[in-house]
Amino acid sequence: MTLPSVYEVRQWRVTCVGFDALLMVAMTAMALRGWLRHRAVIGPDACPVRA
Repeated sequence: MTLPSVYEVRQWRVTCVGFDALLMVAMTAMALRGWLRHRAVIGPDACPVRA
């Protein structure tokens, strides 16, 4: 079993734009939660291990 020598890929632009949009939504939501000091955001002071 071998890979084909040529493979035509379609719809990569839609996939990349969709992923980027989802990433921006996730980062914005996390930044908003951090700004509002929501407990879902764990800061460095919550780490029990100190170096």
